[in-house]
Amino acid sequence: MKFSWQRTLSKRVRRVGAVLLSGAIAISGMALVQPAAAQAEVGRVDVSSTPEGVTSVAQTDGKARGSGLWGYAGDVETRSADTGSVYNYGLALSPKDGSLWVTDSAKIVWTSSSFLCRVWYGGTMKSSNACYVGDSKLHRYALATDPDWGIGQYQGDGTYSAAANGINAGLGANYAALADAQVLDGNDMPSGQFGGVRGVAVSNDGVAWTLDSDAGYAWLNHANHALRMVNPDGTEAGAIGKTTWPTGNNWANRNDPQSFDYPVGIARMLNGDMIVTSQTPELLKQYHADGTFVRNIYLNQAAATLYPADAGYRSPYSIAVDPKDGTLLVGYVDPGAGNQSFIQRIDPTKCATESVGNPTGSLRDRCEVIDTIGLGNLATGDNQTNATFAIQVEPSSGDIYVGQRSGQISVFTSGGTFAGRFSAFGQGNADGQLSTVRGIAFDSRGFMYLTVAEGTSSARVEIFARTPDPITGLKAQYADQTNTSVKLDWDALATGVTAVAQSPLKDYVVEQSTDNGVTWAVVNTPVDTVNSSTVTGLDPSKSYQFRVSAWNEAGNGDTMVANVDPFPVETGLTVVKTGNGVSNESADDAVRVPAESDVTFKYTVTNTGNVPAEGVVLNDDRLGPVESPAGFDGTLAAGASVTFTADGPVAAGDYKNTATATARSAGQDVTAHDDWYGFGTKTGLTVVKTGNGARAETADKAVRVPAASDVKFNYTVTNTGNVPAEGVVLNDDRLGQVESPAGFDGTLAAGASVTFTADGPVAAGDYKNTATVTGQSEGKDLQSSDEWFGFGTTTGLTVVKSGNGVANDSADRAVHVPAGSSVKFEYTVTNSGNSAVTGVSVSDDKLTGVAAPAGFDGTLAAGASVTFTADGPVAAGDYKNTATVTGQSEGQDLQSSDEWFGFGTTTGLTVVKSGNGVANDSADRAVHVPAGSSVKFEYTVTNSGNSAVTGVSVSDDKLTGVAAPAGFDGTLAAGASVTFTADGPVAAGDYKNTATVTGQSEGQDVTAHDDWYGFGDDEAPTPAPTPTPSAPTAPAQPVAPDQNDGASDGDSAPNEHQLARTGPEVGSIGAGLALLAAGLATVIWSRSRRRSE
Repeated sequence: MKFSWQRTLSKRVRRVGAVLLSGAIAISGMALVQPAAAQAEVGRVDVSSTPEGVTSVAQTDGKARGSGLWGYAGDVETRSADTGSVYNYGLALSPKDGSLWVTDSAKIVWTSSSFLCRVWYGGTMKSSNACYVGDSKLHRYALATDPDWGIGQYQGDGTYSAAANGINAGLGANYAALADAQVLDGNDMPSGQFGGVRGVAVSNDGVAWTLDSDAGYAWLNHANHALRMVNPDGTEAGAIGKTTWPTGNNWANRNDPQSFDYPVGIARMLNGDMIVTSQTPELLKQYHADGTFVRNIYLNQAAATLYPADAGYRSPYSIAVDPKDGTLLVGYVDPGAGNQSFIQRIDPTKCATESVGNPTGSLRDRCEVIDTIGLGNLATGDNQTNATFAIQVEPSSGDIYVGQRSGQISVFTSGGTFAGRFSAFGQGNADGQLSTVRGIAFDSRGFMYLTVAEGTSSARVEIFARTPDPITGLKAQYADQTNTSVKLDWDALATGVTAVAQSPLKDYVVEQSTDNGVTWAVVNTPVDTVNSSTVTGLDPSKSYQFRVSAWNEAGNGDTMVANVDPFPVETGLTVVKTGNGVSNESADDAVRVPAESDVTFKYTVTNTGNVPAEGVVLNDDRLGPVESPAGFDGTLAAGASVTFTADGPVAAGDYKNTATATARSAGQDVTAHDDWYGFGTKTGLTVVKTGNGARAETADKAVRVPAASDVKFNYTVTNTGNVPAEGVVLNDDRLGQVESPAGFDGTLAAGASVTFTADGPVAAGDYKNTATVTGQSEGKDLQSSDEWFGFGTTTGLTVVKSGNGVANDSADRAVHVPAGSSVKFEYTVTNSGNSAVTGVSVSDDKLTGVAAPAGFDGTLAAGASVTFTADGPVAAGDYKNTATVTGQSEGQDLQSSDEWFGFGTTTGLTVVKSGNGVANDSADRAVHVPAGSSVKFEYTVTNSGNSAVTGVSVSDDKLTGVAAPAGFDGTLAAGASVTFTADGPVAAGDYKNTATVTGQSEGQDVTAHDDWYGFGDDEAPTPAPTPTPSAPTAPAQPVAPDQNDGASDGDSAPNEHQLARTGPEVGSIGAGLALLAAGLATVIWSRSRRRSE
């Protein structure tokens, strides 16, 4: 069967070098960075006291005397009277929550005597030869939420108290007491009871990995898991591995990821992986934090590698990781009788991978050994007891601490040089002493934790810290001339935890000597970390020395001795002047106040000497002598102060005054001066507005511009104060906020100006707008305004022409007047603008001599009117003339015109009378008709004027009933004609009648006459001969006026006047003439019909 881990083992092991290298690089960004280089003193590890650290205080167990030494600083109890035997072994501090994890391994005593097991060891026989002593447990001591590393047993004056039973001592009080700690035996976990937990390490997630080295014994009630993972809440997070071999006692399975042989050592690598020892197979087994197997590292080396008796076996027992570079420090089991023990530094990033046969396809790494440490300094083997139980690296120094069975710890530098053995307090169970150290750890502050005294009533975790630095700079001086008190001062020391694991400073102890340092006595002083003290009650007749030492929970640092200096007489005065509560040293720091405002000055005079000052007087170079405060008598004790006060104005601009204090002290004149600087601020803004370059502050200075035309406005803003104005903004009540000029940031230096610009129209008539500038200066709002007056000019002339009082604007509204008659024209001229018009004159395109009214000088005020006059005839027909007015206003020529329409009327009627279609105008042209025959008369009436004639009627002096044509309403348009008709007889002989037409036009009566002449013949004319059939048919002939069916109107017989024929020729000629006359008559009649139609 092949496990899944075997399929990926090859890839993982090949990658491991890169994984570890990346982990080493990443550590610089993690919380576990190396602390800064030590600034405080670090002493030797193998001493507990130095001559410089000795004081007159009796030494407390475990407390070091001398700077930078390790001293006992507290403990964490792992055993109580109720717990029985406790074999505290491994310990680790959680990087997640700071809690302390401690293992209790219990103990297996190999004996076949149950009596000895029960009585001597207090154990229980688990098999025929195994006596099990105690119960294996895993302890977790929670760290206080807000730990106080200054806590402890220190009482003052160099003394310490003992902690109460059941209470952790000193710095250990930051951890839960045993009664409150988690004490886990594994019974409630899936893997069952712990058998013998030893090594422990805590992952970055706070999970404790502990090695149950005795898990392989069948008589233990658990699942035989060698590696147990436990959460901070006490639950099992996982378990892997089996002790000895996964499938029985088969050496071939030693490389199996689940295979462990007596695993004891475990450590957290820089990348968070865990590295675990497996003893007999000489392996280190690496796992990710989630339990995934990474690789085996094979430790075996060639025989005689280190010394001739070196067999090359490297069975690991303990392991540590150097926090600086991630290298591994490995300790081994006892090297064998007479052989030197050692530890080795291995680089896990420089490895060669090799195949192993079992499990099939498995790999393991051989990694480079960088250094071998401890040869000749660590214990010599005896085949059993001199294994290396614990290794740890101090973070600040890089020193390597190695624990073996002897109880003392061997310390080596990071380079492997032996530095001594710790603890200098010796072996034993007292505070500060060590026995059977199984576990070593350093916390993030650098404090050292050790498991000590396993199996005894003193079993616990001891905590060590370093002592304070030496005292430096100590000075002792008599406080006054009586020499009864001394003032001590020295350089202050750091009060908190330092980078080299010094616990917080608790106190300074003062000692005094009156025999030149032969004997010393502690001066009782309060517990304090102030770096000064005053010792009182001294005997002036004695000579004193003083020494001071610094103390913390680990002990005390080096002392420093000082002789007492005599009291020095010192004289001196100082005066500090303030104005409105502020003092200053230069004009750059001047106090700004409104110019001429009063400032309250205070002058604090201090006697800086150590003897009284008398006759203290104060003067101000601006205000003169300043009155002393009430009750002050002029004497000022050493170190005392008195305050004078005065009020005075600060002028505008830079201001400086000097206060001078004078006095007498120890027979000497003492003087002090202090200058005070002020600045009297003036604030102000002005704005000057111009339009088109002109100021106009009042309406009578208004700038005249054409109405609605744009004006270029300039606004010159000036800071009239002596301090800058900020936030300068300009507004125009007509134009709104005016944009700042380019580059202007709103701040105007004292006296400086800036010009804003804007364009805007000026409305017609009076115009006023206001520019307002605002800003801030010296915390005040500033504002200023300026008005500008303009006048928006409008210009215009109108003329209205009327004739005979009537004005019109088109021909269809023409005024009718008799043609040629004279019309009275009036020309009303109006100034339609708001500015005066000069040079007003009127012309008429038809008339000359248009006259201005009397007294008119050609100037027309705004809105005023004037009437010019003229007379002139109107010709017949349509008439139009144009009046033009001209003038000047605001530098412009003005002109306006108006037309007038008239009509020159003419009137007339004519009438033409015709009888039987013939009109004539004299008797010699009379129309002959048979006497008494009826004649058809036509009266053609024509309107010969240019105006309509109404009421047209025709009368005949001989006839009545002259009839108008149908539809004629009596109105005859200009130039039109109409024909009236009538019938009437013509008497025999000469005949004349007169037609008269009458009508009305343009309010006048119009009449006309026409005469018609006829002749009534007594004889009827000879009838025309009947045409021959062959002749063309003649048109029908109208009946001649003098024919009436061949008979006359008289009683005469037919053809009474007809002449006799004279022959055929005459007849033919007559017939032809008759035909010709008939045809002509027909043509005339026909044309007359067409005209009348």
